[in-house]
Amino acid sequence: MRHELVFHVVKAANGDELFFSDGLETRMTITDRIARQRILQVICLAVDKLIDEVAPVEVEMITHEANLPIKALHKYRAIGGVFVRRGYICAHPDPYHGRHIWMFTQP
Repeated sequence: MRHELVFHVVKAANGDELFFSDGLETRMTITDRIARQRILQVICLAVDKLIDEVAPVEVEMITHEANLPIKALHKYRAIGGVFVRRGYICAHPDPYHGRHIWMFTQP
């Protein structure tokens, strides 16, 4: 079974929730660089725990926005690195209409 890895930053205040998928949007809400690094660490930890719980055979991760800057792609690569460290084989074909896709498969 194939799974898709999707994540969002959620801002909850006064009973309202705002979902962010774009780093440019989250930068306005989470301005502290250290906090942003910690969020990436938490995402990577959550991915590691999901691998423990689900043990997916195949996982796809696709950028939400097209034509992301290199800095944003490094964050996706950090998340993908969790799969690689856990023994998954990574395929990262050329972008399609500016969107990147990573495919992780258990050997």
